[in-house]
Amino acid sequence: MASAYPPPRMPDCHGGPSAARYGDDPDLQSLRQENARLRELVVQLSSLVIKTIAEQK
Repeated sequence: MASAYPPPRMPDCHGGPSAARYGDDPDLQSLRQENARLRELVVQLSSLVIKTIAEQK
C-alpha cells in the first residue's frame, strides 16, 4: 500500500551558517536519523489505521 503522505523533506544540512556550527555534531545527526525513523513509523501507523477504517465500512 502506498503512503498517503509525502516523504519527509530534510533541510539542507550544508547550506547556511548554522550548518557550519551544527553540521559535524554527532548528537544532531543521531537526532535527525531518529526523527526520520519515527516519521516513517508514524506514516506506517497512519496507513494501517486508514486501512482498518476502510475495511470496516
